[in-house]
Amino acid sequence: MKPKILPWQSLKVRATAFALAVFVLGMWSLSFYISRNLRADMEQMLGEQQLSVVTSMAKEVNQNLTQRLQALEKVAKATDADLLARPAALQTRLEQRPLLQLLFNAGVFVTGLDGTAIADVSDSANRIGVNYIRPPRQKFKINCNLLI
Repeated sequence: MKPKILPWQSLKVRATAFALAVFVLGMWSLSFYISRNLRADMEQMLGEQQLSVVTSMAKEVNQNLTQRLQALEKVAKATDADLLARPAALQTRLEQRPLLQLLFNAGVFVTGLDGTAIADVSDSANRIGVNYIRPPRQKFKINCNLLI
């Protein structure tokens, strides 16, 4: 009588199962290694791209600010103390500068030494006579209206 051999007791089955286990383990470790490296490479690439975008945007903002400051400096150099003493003439001079209205969409205003606006060029804001120097330690009262 032949002894009954179970399938797992066969040398061929054991060798095949061991080879399959080694192959699956190798593939899993290779995919794990590749995914980690890919993630690190993608993080580095995205970081470099973000830095590039932020750098170019910062340069553009800096150029725009420089242009606007240069325009303000040119207008300030063309404005003398006599013109500052005559707010109506200063208002006319500002209105004659359409470049300022294009560069500053909220308008431009000039203040006297006390911080009060004496000339204003804007479409909607009436700033003439408004004092822009805040007293120190100014306290604000907050009103809360709760809707239920």
